[in-house]
This record gives sequence, structure tokens and C-alpha cells, in this order.
Amino acid sequence: MRNQIISTFSSAILRGGALALGAVLCTLGPGLCGNAQQIITSDTPGAGTGAYQGNIANGFDSGGDDENRLDQLAQMTELEQLHATFHAAVSVHDPVNGDSAAVITQRIREALSIFAKDAQLTVVSTATTAGNYVGNGDPDDPETCPPPTYDTSATGQQGTLCTFFKYVSGGLQQANKFVSLSPAYKTKYVPVKDEDGQWKSSVYFECHYFDVSLNTTTGLPNWTAKSHVDLDGEARKIDGRWLLTRVSSSAVPVPVPAPIPAP
Repeated sequence: MRNQIISTFSSAILRGGALALGAVLCTLGPGLCGNAQQIITSDTPGAGTGAYQGNIANGFDSGGDDENRLDQLAQMTELEQLHATFHAAVSVHDPVNGDSAAVITQRIREALSIFAKDAQLTVVSTATTAGNYVGNGDPDDPETCPPPTYDTSATGQQGTLCTFFKYVSGGLQQANKFVSLSPAYKTKYVPVKDEDGQWKSSVYFECHYFDVSLNTTTGLPNWTAKSHVDLDGEARKIDGRWLLTRVSSSAVPVPVPAPIPAP
């Protein structure tokens, strides 16, 4: 049965038909079916073919065997879970009353859980909190989670990743009631194996923050746009888990979808 599924899956890839591939993904299980929108892309002329270029579909190694292609699809599904964890962590959990300090600390821990121990985040902006955040950290440990140094130089260090999430990230400040939304059509992963046979992947997704505090007149969420940034970099599979290793973040424009190819 497994060989039959792999054979069917491989045939769909080689045909390059998005609708056919989507149907096959759904036969493999709800988890893959749910991610079909992000895994399926059109054959865009001019898209890069390097390890970190082009559409998500370019992550498939057309020269590999069926087992490898299926494994690559499984890596994409795991990477999407990393993506979901990030957005859940930086979004308010109680938009009416706001999150308690204890809940926010737990959310910071969740955000840190998807980064490697020695990961680096570079914030690109003109703010005094721009710059490099290196290493993971513990929100309850001042030594590994110090306030920002305000050193914005290219070789400087603002603090750790914990510094960023505890003191800088708008979604994790107790006064704010923000949610982070991410357009699926902008999200990209290209998992490949390095020269040592270890998985690595480019990662790109966007974070569009909205203030969902209640409007005192209408009693409805304000849905006021607050910030629009991306997260762009690399993840590696370390001890069986995908973790972000080196990423940057900068402002992004309106997330306009790619043009629909002419029939």
C-alpha cells in the first residue's frame, strides 16, 4: 500500500499538475492536505533553481527517488508547525482582559523553543532596538535575558533572543493586545540536505500585527494595523527537531500575491 501511495505521489509531481498533486496530498492524510496550499506552486518561468531560490515546489529533487521526495514533503509539514508555533506565541491569548505576566512569560518560552541555542536574529530598522540578538536565553534569568544594550552597530549585540521577545517584540508586551497574521501565499521553505546529509531549509514568512483590543463604543475588536515585518533566514534539523538558526527581520509592504499565470 505504501509503495502504491509513493508511486501515485511521484507521478503527480512529475506531471506538474497542481490540482492532481493536491488530490494526492489529501489521500496521504489531513496534515498534508491542510498544507497543500503552501506546498503546491505553479511552474513559474524564471524562478530560481538553487537550493534557496524559487518556489516551495523547487525544494523537490526531481532526480531523487520516491522515498526522498516523500521525505522532503514531510519536512515541509514539520516546518509549517514551526511557523504556526511562532505566530501563536507572539499573539495575545486573552484579547479582552489581556494576558497575565505569567502567560506572557510562557509565550516567550514558546517563541524561544523554535530557535537553536546559538541562534541569531538581526532586526533591520532605524529604531534604537535594531541590531543583533544572539543566543537563546531564559526570561526568568537576567544574565541570559538582559535589557537591550541599544548597540545598533553591524557587529554589536543588543542582547539575546530572549532580550528581543521580552523587551522589544510588540506582541509580547503586556500592555498590547496584538495578533500576528501570516499570508500563506508568502510563506516559503526549501528543505534540502547539506554535504553531511543533514536537513536544512530556507525559511520565509511574514508577520502582520493587528491590535484587537476592544473598541469601547462598539464592543468589537479594533483590528488596527500596528506592524508589518518578515522573518527571513535558515532553519536546521537538530536532534530530530527543526529550529531556526539565523534569521533577519525587516519591514514589508502590502503582501500582494504573485500574478496569476495566463492560461
